[in-house]
Amino acid sequence: MKKLDLFFAVILVPVDYFALILAAAVAYSLRFAAYFAQRRPVIFALPFDQYMRIASAVAFGWIVIYALSGLYAISRRKKLDEFKKIILASTAAFGGVLAAVVFSRELFESRFILLASWVFAMAFVWMARLFLRMVRSALIRAGFGLKLVAVIGKGMSAEALVNMIARSPKY
Repeated sequence: MKKLDLFFAVILVPVDYFALILAAAVAYSLRFAAYFAQRRPVIFALPFDQYMRIASAVAFGWIVIYALSGLYAISRRKKLDEFKKIILASTAAFGGVLAAVVFSRELFESRFILLASWVFAMAFVWMARLFLRMVRSALIRAGFGLKLVAVIGKGMSAEALVNMIARSPKY
């Protein structure tokens, strides 16, 4: 299953990037939604296209941090361990964004967009990865990415091995 694992490790990069861009767009859209704008008027002028250019660069930085934290390793991880790594890497990336905002000479007024982007980034990346896990499992159940195995010998041990492989093709 190495080719299948490699394929899904490679596809994680564009999927995560898309999830991060989507998180930024949703956060921006929520900030300018009527419900939030009525409660807290928007006092800055940041056009969506300019915001998305910035978000694209920031998302690339997040991908680098994800890579450095080991989120693109080919080895399989438990769901909870992967979720913890996503939270840790996203928080580190968010810290970098906060540092850039604080130390830049331009004042970015929307704390809501920053916080919402961070929360949505973690949620969307996690959901996208769960979806990819489901697709991968479905492909394995359908027989894609499996290697044929020959069991040489006979007896109870060989039968038990054949039955285990038949029940769980991932083995």
